[in-house]
Amino acid sequence: VNMTPISQVEVAMSKSEALGRAKRIDQSLQYKLRDKTRLFIDFMRIKVKG
Repeated sequence: VNMTPISQVEVAMSKSEALGRAKRIDQSLQYKLRDKTRLFIDFMRIKVKG
């Protein structure tokens, strides 16, 4: 397949856009996990104290 430079640039841009989106999703998942872990740790501390 003979690609023109313009279409190559478009492909590269859409690839980096998809990567950026995947990174953002990954980050938000990590934040949610961290929040859940913190809640769990707090819960265990309260149980141990009580």
